[in-house]
Amino acid sequence: MNKKLYILSATILLLCACNRSDEPRQEDITGNPVMFSAGDNTMSRAIPYLGETGRFVCRMYYISSADPGITDFDDTPITAWLKVNNAFGNSVYRNNLFNTDEGNAELFDKNNFEKMATMFYWQNRKDHAFFAYTDLNRTFDPNYKWGDTRNDLRFDDPDPYILTETTAEETKNYSGKVFDLTTTGKASIAQQPDPAQALTIMYPAGATPEANRVDLVFRHCFSQVQVNIKVGASSGITESLKAENITKIELLGVAEEAYTYYDLDTKARTYHVPTYKQVDLSKYTEEQLSNNAFGTAIQMFDMGEENYAPGYLKSFNIIAFGHLRAIRIYWYEPDEAKIEHVVTYVIQDNNLINLKSSTRYIHNLELRRGTLAVIRPEILPWEIGDTYNNVPGTIEGGEDD
Repeated sequence: MNKKLYILSATILLLCACNRSDEPRQEDITGNPVMFSAGDNTMSRAIPYLGETGRFVCRMYYISSADPGITDFDDTPITAWLKVNNAFGNSVYRNNLFNTDEGNAELFDKNNFEKMATMFYWQNRKDHAFFAYTDLNRTFDPNYKWGDTRNDLRFDDPDPYILTETTAEETKNYSGKVFDLTTTGKASIAQQPDPAQALTIMYPAGATPEANRVDLVFRHCFSQVQVNIKVGASSGITESLKAENITKIELLGVAEEAYTYYDLDTKARTYHVPTYKQVDLSKYTEEQLSNNAFGTAIQMFDMGEENYAPGYLKSFNIIAFGHLRAIRIYWYEPDEAKIEHVVTYVIQDNNLINLKSSTRYIHNLELRRGTLAVIRPEILPWEIGDTYNNVPGTIEGGEDD
């Protein structure tokens, strides 16, 4: 082969090799819309999708600096509102009032995104953070939308709770939403606040918006507590005891107010965990503390006969947070005298006292005359769609007040 021709051929091959890459070019993805699934479609259905028509608000953070050594996100996020439009979590952009005429096709693009809604677009091939929020007890409510009160679907609360934390290095302020966990005036757990958050950090590795779909797995911010009650064998209580004889269950020592935080820590690349208002025993009288040494007493909800745990006379549940110090049960004898009993079980296990986010605590109880037998509770994950469980265990004792 001619020497000059050989050199030219080799040069061409080398240039082709240098220009060839399996990775799409930067300009192939920048400016493309971000697509979401509210749920993880890469895992099993153990992680349920949010559900069709579910609504949430989301913030996108990204790194604008070209310096490869900078990993902090910019502290000026973009906010968008989305709605799930099928059974598999696919989420579409809508305006913050969700009032668009869904029947007018001209208002939507090929992805069924509302053209006038705020949308997210990939900014570069660096990490982006997507931080989402919804209230799972309101997410399907057509009236759940942006508004000017703290209970509306928004991040920047108009009357935020400010948490200040000081370390040796710095002092930080975290802005949060306030949630009332008392149950007075509420008929069921469905009327309590059930805030949920999701955080996904990823960079667009694929060549198309679909290949870079973002999975948002929502987690409950607070805890669920369930108490199941039955009459113990040889308990000394007549077998004619009915569900109506169990009148009330209270959780003692739990928080009446709790907080979630909506500003991402752009350096740590995470958000602050939910917190709660500590119980201040100095605000209670000696008489009140003699009756309840833990201060607060929040009444649980009757779950309804169709939802009672199998084998149990009655089941109660509640969304709670903070420290669960004791469970108090009120019941009366099924006879003419209707003698009332108040039984309190003081919890000793720190794993049960310190309630954790996205966790279910199930306590199975046996009523006995003058005492309470407590079947060892189980601590379970609390996922979207969970209802109740009945768990076996060993028996421990409680005392009649």
